[in-house]
Amino acid sequence: MNTKGGLRLKALTGALMAGLLSVTLLTGCDADEYKRGQELLQAGSYEEASQVFEALGDYKDSAQMAEQCKTEQARDLYNQAEKLYGSEDYEGAMNLYHQVQELGGYGAVDRMIAACEKAINRRDFASVYGAIDGQTWYAGGASTAELKCVSFSGDTATVSSVTNGGNGTTSSSAASYPWQVDGEKVSLGDASTPSLTIAYTQEGDAVKPSGYLTEQQVKDGLQGFWQERSSTQACVYQVKPDVVSAESGSKSAVRGVDYFYSAPEDLGYTFKDGELQWSQSGVPGTFFCLGVGIQGGEPVLLNAGRVLSRCDGFLGQDGYAFLA
Repeated sequence: MNTKGGLRLKALTGALMAGLLSVTLLTGCDADEYKRGQELLQAGSYEEASQVFEALGDYKDSAQMAEQCKTEQARDLYNQAEKLYGSEDYEGAMNLYHQVQELGGYGAVDRMIAACEKAINRRDFASVYGAIDGQTWYAGGASTAELKCVSFSGDTATVSSVTNGGNGTTSSSAASYPWQVDGEKVSLGDASTPSLTIAYTQEGDAVKPSGYLTEQQVKDGLQGFWQERSSTQACVYQVKPDVVSAESGSKSAVRGVDYFYSAPEDLGYTFKDGELQWSQSGVPGTFFCLGVGIQGGEPVLLNAGRVLSRCDGFLGQDGYAFLA
């Protein structure tokens, strides 16, 4: 005999059985999907496998499996990128390295992205790098006696200063930076916040810096005659490509003459790292304090830090008679 209570019990029992059946079916579906995700992972379909595990939510260790898929995918992409980098396909490699970053990273991905960017820059501006590497550029320092030097060697640019004073030439401590070009300027230090930038123009194979002189420009600008005079002595120097000649005269009572004359004397030199480097040791005093400065954007010859003036040539022995 059916009662209302019996009917309710049957309804409740039916609902419970339906719920249990639903849970069983869902559990079975999750198990199937979990197995499918494992199979995709084993087959190397990392992205699809990751999507399957993510859809499973908190079923078993699905969250950890999804992360494992991403790690495996990142590793696979990283290895592909390394091969592209080795074959100098830097754009292709960088695209894959960025995908690795998006997956959470793997290996030295940040460093390799920077390496790709550098390689692309070096390739695109190869002629500029070739023209600058090995060069030293010069600008005036805090005084005419100080010469600011920027030397480029490989990946490093070194900034230093050279001072020409009464004790000869002295060099300051140097600071070194990585350097890069962008088609308009050279940047020393971090590209986003460089310590020094130098604009340049390129003419054929030559690169000309703005506000600086190349080593060759300094050497060319020094050629010719220079003189220094006082009430008691005078010196005239002729700067040639590889030799400096010096002639001098001074008041003197030696051997009963009014003045002493020294005929032109030659001394070989090279100009390097902001200095006149002489071809022999024991440099005569006439040459000892010679140096190079920049005044008004032009190279000048210095003696003990003093700027010499241009002249037309040697005076000769009788030309110093004004000192008598």
